[in-house]
Amino acid sequence: MQKPQPHTSLLSSILDNSLVFVLQLLSFLPLSFLYLLSSILSGLLFSVFHYKRPLLTNNLTRAFPHLNNQAIQHLARQTYQHHLDILAELIKTLRMNQAKLQERVTIKNPELLANLLNNNQPVLLVTSHFGNWEWLQLACAARYTRPPAVVYKRISHPAFDKLLIKLRTRFGSELIATDQIVTELQKRRQTSAWIAMAADLAPRPEEKRYWATFMGIETAFYSGIPRVARITHATIFYGHMQRTARGHYQLTFERLSAKEDTLSEDRIMAHYISALEHDIQQAPSNWIWFYKRWKHEKPKL
Repeated sequence: MQKPQPHTSLLSSILDNSLVFVLQLLSFLPLSFLYLLSSILSGLLFSVFHYKRPLLTNNLTRAFPHLNNQAIQHLARQTYQHHLDILAELIKTLRMNQAKLQERVTIKNPELLANLLNNNQPVLLVTSHFGNWEWLQLACAARYTRPPAVVYKRISHPAFDKLLIKLRTRFGSELIATDQIVTELQKRRQTSAWIAMAADLAPRPEEKRYWATFMGIETAFYSGIPRVARITHATIFYGHMQRTARGHYQLTFERLSAKEDTLSEDRIMAHYISALEHDIQQAPSNWIWFYKRWKHEKPKL
């Protein structure tokens, strides 16, 4: 693969930094105005530019083979709108304090985690790219005395990576890069680890894959959940992020395993995938269908 030319890299950096500057300026606008922009842009991307529309409709058709084309297109349009709304919400998060975020994200059963965290017990909160997943961890950081350590993947654009780090750590959360997770978790062996991670995207080529049936399709998953739980001896919870109105969510915790449980990798992953599928069936447009989720095929024996 050819390395990018210096002038190309410089131009890309300038464009990235310029766009980040624009996003920071937009964060001063009211959320209602950002939603107006979201509606306009989602309509253009869906109807005019067809941004990733073939990928989106193909994913939806594979996951919901019982739906006709009209239903798939309606669901696709809703998906565009939802994800542009998330972008609007994330932009506004740069100027949002903890009290405002807690008004927009209510936690239905906060005591499930509070009882463990207050007694210095390890907790692993697993979730997915569903609803507003960034607000999920920020709501936890705002609600609990001790913010979580959040596992994240670095992105290839430094300016955007820096902006996301600023957003994700606004209320005190630590960040653990995926390529440093084993080292960082080893450091937390003697402490009560409080980890949050999403595990629904496809694993990278160098990562171990766990194969399971997801939405009726053989799918490769990142196998980190059981490994993190074993290292930290944590109780595992799933975070259901339900959208109740535009810009408002309810977070509900579901316990997948207790600290003393000795569940197999298969059992833990089955619980996780079942919780994820439940969310998707309840609100299909709220998941990240623009992603090449099924780009890997299970090797034939």
